[in-house]
Amino acid sequence: MATKRVVVTIPASPAVTYEIIIGSGVLGELGTKLTSLLNPRRVTVITNDIVWETSGAQLTNSLDRAGIDFDLISIPDGEAYKTIETAGVILTALADCGAGRSDPIIAFGGGVIGDVAGFTAATYMRGVPFINVPTTLLAMADSSIGGKTAVDMAAGKNLVGAFHQPSLVISDLDLLATLPDRELAAGRAEMLKAAMLQGGEYLAAWRTGITRVIDGDLELTAELLERAVRFKADVVAADARDTTGRRAILNYGHTLGHALETALDYAQLGHGAAVSIGMAFAARLSEKAGVCDAELVRATEELLRQAVLPERPPALKAAEIIAIMELDKKNEGGEVTFVLLEDFGRAVVRTVSRDLILSTLEEFANG
Repeated sequence: MATKRVVVTIPASPAVTYEIIIGSGVLGELGTKLTSLLNPRRVTVITNDIVWETSGAQLTNSLDRAGIDFDLISIPDGEAYKTIETAGVILTALADCGAGRSDPIIAFGGGVIGDVAGFTAATYMRGVPFINVPTTLLAMADSSIGGKTAVDMAAGKNLVGAFHQPSLVISDLDLLATLPDRELAAGRAEMLKAAMLQGGEYLAAWRTGITRVIDGDLELTAELLERAVRFKADVVAADARDTTGRRAILNYGHTLGHALETALDYAQLGHGAAVSIGMAFAARLSEKAGVCDAELVRATEELLRQAVLPERPPALKAAEIIAIMELDKKNEGGEVTFVLLEDFGRAVVRTVSRDLILSTLEEFANG
């Protein structure tokens, strides 16, 4: 498999540039890349016990070959631990082991690890270098890119956070071999989201290749993952701090998705499944709002079925879901903001009335 390299440039003052490396066995590059980029005296690896037991040896070997010492901080697994309290534990551990301002933090895990580690990297000593080594397809396709870091609160997901771009992202597809089907499906949801938002050749490639991806074709997975990564990187470069509205389109499917996760205490529904259901709902809401026609709804549901992704939510009260949506950090003036599709490749960001959301959600939940 040929290694794929995506260079992300964030036009800031000064500009920030970093590389995303995608391929088989690329974790072996971590140590040499770190040496050439930052030449650190030591690093701190943040992970969880499950990831470390299955894949820690590969990371350790890469750092050892480069002569880089590291401290290890393991946190519990799961979204329930993506909290201020967990961040506080990590920050205390960093101080206790004497981590300095030039000592990088490496996130080694899925999206939860990446978010918490990125948040602590953004806040410890007002910012230390951050390296992301995602170990799930979901994190490789989405959360490892773009510099958004956050922790959750009881009121909602990602309500406390910071922008902190990584210095390097390494996505080694060999790490996916240990993942259960549910986790692989979660990654497919975010890749499909990118395909729907981009449309055109990427969506066509997705339609013809999804069966092979499900069957474990890593070569094709890498190609479709690279397309998703390049798409997000381009969007992020145009709106790095989410101020112009361009980056908001990446939230397609997430308004309902995040509300479902919060309502279910992050236990019964994973992020990918929640986003999948959220995309099915957003397509239906797009039609009800007069933004698209019924054909887009049908095509969306067919794409989700091809990817073996859920289309309908568990039994929940619509009023409860809307109350959570209204706390979403993307909303302004008390109105709920949704990303809607005019067609594949043409997203618009609109505020939608509570009554329309409620009626559509009730109909949606009942099939």
